[in-house]
This record gives sequence, structure tokens and C-alpha cells, in this order.
Amino acid sequence: QAQPEVAEHEAEDAIRRLQYRRETVEYQELSEQLHRFSQECVESQVLQATGQIKSEYTQMVEDASKRESHLLSELHTAFTEVNKAHLMATTRANEWAEEVRALESTSRDW
Repeated sequence: QAQPEVAEHEAEDAIRRLQYRRETVEYQELSEQLHRFSQECVESQVLQATGQIKSEYTQMVEDASKRESHLLSELHTAFTEVNKAHLMATTRANEWAEEVRALESTSRDW
């Protein structure tokens, strides 16, 4: 009679070991799935962040280009104004020099 109890006990142990193995395999499969899903989420977030950074960088470059163009236009205008002022000053200086020479010439005549 001890034999059937031992056999039943061994069978129960074997069933528990099989259940444990099955649960371990299921846990490993779920763990692997979770790891793959986690990696996919991270990759997706990285791609999304990279796209956003690229978009922001492109916008910054476009804005900087517009500012540069505007500043170059202002610089060109300023140089044009300086050249006009220089030309006017040179013309005026030449006119004054002619007036001084004329005055010197007339004063010598006296």
C-alpha cells in the first residue's frame, strides 16, 4: 500500500515540476515579448524625437538665413548711404576749395 502512495506523490511532484517548467517558459516568452515591445517603443520615440529635432533645426536654419538676408540688405543700404555722404562731402570740399582759390586769387588782385 505504501507503493501507490509513493507513486501518487511522485506523480504529483512530476506534475508540479511540469507546471513550473511551463510557467517558467511562459514567463520567459512574456519577458522576451515585453523586451521587444520596449525596444520598439524606444526606437519609435527616438525616431519621433529625431524628426522633431530635424524639423526644429531646419526651421532655425531658415530663420537664420532670413535674418542674414535682412541684415545684408540693411548693410548694403548703409554702405550706399555712406558712399552718398562721402560723395557729397567730397563734392562740397572741392567746391569750398575752388571758392577759397577764387578768393585768394581776387585778394591777390587787390
